[in-house]
Amino acid sequence: MNAKVWFGDLMTGNLLVRESLLIAPLLLQKPDSDQWKEEVEIRNLLQKSSVHSARRVALGIRRRLEPMGEEFLQQLIGTDETTCRQLLLLAVMVKSPAICLFMDKVIRENRRIYQPQLPVSAWQLFIEEHYTVIGGLEEYSESTLIKTGTNVIRMLVDAGYLESPKTLKLQTVYLVPEVQQFIDTLINSPAPQPHWQILQSAMECTQ
Repeated sequence: MNAKVWFGDLMTGNLLVRESLLIAPLLLQKPDSDQWKEEVEIRNLLQKSSVHSARRVALGIRRRLEPMGEEFLQQLIGTDETTCRQLLLLAVMVKSPAICLFMDKVIRENRRIYQPQLPVSAWQLFIEEHYTVIGGLEEYSESTLIKTGTNVIRMLVDAGYLESPKTLKLQTVYLVPEVQQFIDTLINSPAPQPHWQILQSAMECTQ
């Protein structure tokens, strides 16, 4: 596996909850390029400070959410905050083996040994352990690798697994039934990705 596939969606940013809840209804309309441009760039749906920022964030969210399907989008729009955040994290994990492994191995191990906080160096050590098994990982700049780690931490805070980026205190998260259903569907799909087999285990890493 190459590094680009391994990282998947980690460059987009955090869970972008507000923005995702604005983009999801638009995606359900199956917008053509003109409608997409009208909503994102001209009407500034996401209320960003520049067209470039609006375009970049909207496209990142589209690439994250659209492959999950209409049922996922509908569930995302009509659910409670906890379920919404778990669904958004799941959408990231579907495209990113790296965050799945980090949660399933690193965070789970910290919980197992009753360590209340995630070490500050956890992501760096995780990356270093994979230099020899993930092709092209050594070609990424230090700043890019730091950014991916920052995004991962922010996502885990957004989803409730960590108290804050400052404390990195682990918090127990219980998988909601709606997310469990989507995981089951993914695993039993015609062409499941190998890392989908650990989606549930990863999302239950702090239990």
